[in-house]
Amino acid sequence: LFSSGSADDVPSLATVGYIGARLIATVPDRRRLQTSSDCLTESQYEGSERVFRWVDVDWSGELEDDELQYMMTTLGERYYSGMMDMYDADGSGGLDQTEFVTAICANGLTDANIQSLFNAFDSDGDGYIEAGEVQSFYTNLGFRRAIPSRTLEDMVKAVDANGDGKLSYDEFAYALSMGA
Repeated sequence: LFSSGSADDVPSLATVGYIGARLIATVPDRRRLQTSSDCLTESQYEGSERVFRWVDVDWSGELEDDELQYMMTTLGERYYSGMMDMYDADGSGGLDQTEFVTAICANGLTDANIQSLFNAFDSDGDGYIEAGEVQSFYTNLGFRRAIPSRTLEDMVKAVDANGDGKLSYDEFAYALSMGA
């Protein structure tokens, strides 16, 4: 359904998690719309560009309502119907990359949205995120090519503080809060 990319074009687990957790806030904070350039590191911004390209199925350069709805459902959230109106600054009917970043940055990073995203990754509900669940999540988000096992393991290892090969909620939350 969504556009393909190469394994070299995969943003880190922490970057996708950070972006996702900020997007799924229930009530966006309109006061933060002016500060969007300050909320993402360079790496996170590059990751947001990759996520944007994955979700932009028709390669129009804008996320239309159906694309945005699919992405939010994949993140484990009901689609917020006012999201398009709130962030579509130019009134085009879709979110361009700048408007997408504004939507990311308008939402705070809270325990509730980190937990919701963790649950979306943890597909078997055992309280841990493992490499196979990362692959499933990325596939559901729109990355259609298989990510090499080694890459998936490295993505988990990068934020696996205790070295057990899987991520607990605390490890996941810490990585996101640090903007890894």
